[in-house]
Amino acid sequence: MKAAPSIKKYEKRYDSILEEAGEEYEYILPSKYYREGYNLYRRMVKYRSAHLLFLHDMEVPHNNNLAEPLLRAYKRKQNQVMSFRSDESIDYQSMSMLLSMRKESDSGIYDSVSKIFDRQKANRAT
Repeated sequence: MKAAPSIKKYEKRYDSILEEAGEEYEYILPSKYYREGYNLYRRMVKYRSAHLLFLHDMEVPHNNNLAEPLLRAYKRKQNQVMSFRSDESIDYQSMSMLLSMRKESDSGIYDSVSKIFDRQKANRAT
């Protein structure tokens, strides 16, 4: 399948950014204190096709990163204390688990968490 002219334009722009960064890092090597830009450049080279996939496949969203909003929510809540009512539940104190439950559950987060506790009670009883 041949790419549209506008897609080629974006690919050329991406490549020109990589070329410019490559020339800069060839001339001035990054120090150990300022490696973020160099590491970004290397990731852009390595994952070029993945970064530009949304141009070729309309089903791929341009912001194909579910992890970022989940991590952002976790970072916001990081200093707050999450607690359940028993010591046995310490394995379930995971913000990512609660967020995924909220996203996937039809019945709500309360019902999902109570089902986990019910399963634990049943396992302890046997």
